[in-house]
Amino acid sequence: MRPAVWIEGSCWDTVVAELDRVAPDEGVLLPLVGLRRPPGSHPCNTIDLEELLSITIADVVRIPAHLQRNSSVLVSLLPGTDAWLDGELAARVAGRPALRSAAYLHSHPFAVERTWPSAGDIQGHMVPLLRRNREAALNSSFSFIACRSRTRGWRLQCFALDGAGRVVDLGFAEPIAADHGAVMRALAPSLRRGPDGAALKKMRQVLKRCGYRATLDELFDGWMRLRVNVGARVLVGLFAQDFRASTNVQWFLNQRGHTTAIRLGWQGLLSDDTARTVVEAACT
Repeated sequence: MRPAVWIEGSCWDTVVAELDRVAPDEGVLLPLVGLRRPPGSHPCNTIDLEELLSITIADVVRIPAHLQRNSSVLVSLLPGTDAWLDGELAARVAGRPALRSAAYLHSHPFAVERTWPSAGDIQGHMVPLLRRNREAALNSSFSFIACRSRTRGWRLQCFALDGAGRVVDLGFAEPIAADHGAVMRALAPSLRRGPDGAALKKMRQVLKRCGYRATLDELFDGWMRLRVNVGARVLVGLFAQDFRASTNVQWFLNQRGHTTAIRLGWQGLLSDDTARTVVEAACT
């Protein structure tokens, strides 16, 4: 089953305006996406294309005209663009862990109704991006290619490169409203920025005062991962965005490469008086 592909309405307006600006030459933008997996998916597992329920383009970066060179069959970015993009991306995704730069977007103004990635699109964009996405546990990359419609202006056809190196046609992106649940999930703030994040920060500080090395990482779907090094063992806690309300926390203990699910009350890690006892009990 193919994942649905959605694009937030104002993002689509930005895409259309940029493609109209450079037409009949090729245009380029950088999409930022949110990925939705089935409820209950383990947040640390590798994400395969077949597992995704939806891909949502929730934000898009419009590249300044002076940083791109356009022709009817090619668009290229000029020297200095990567540095500009790095800064822009950092600002867009700051505090939004579910928003990812995992795709490319450009146009094929010569194509009508349908299109397909060129060899350059696949080898130059999708393959390198797949390697980069795999470092973040995403076993796929995406290319969104706009083509002409005979009646509706532009259409955005969507493709994926799956883990086996196959190009998969995902169909056409559907515009959705800004208050659609998929958009709101993609733009949800990090746990670090709310009261739950304050609890996690306190937990990490307490553990460090107890002499443990504790780190916090942001995963897909807004999950946070707490890793606590206890000698040769690693205690891992996974926290959903609403963990204080729903007690949606999962705990695991890794010893000598073997991982076991365990039970642990996270509230005990908020106090210097109880944290060491809770950790030692979990690791025995």
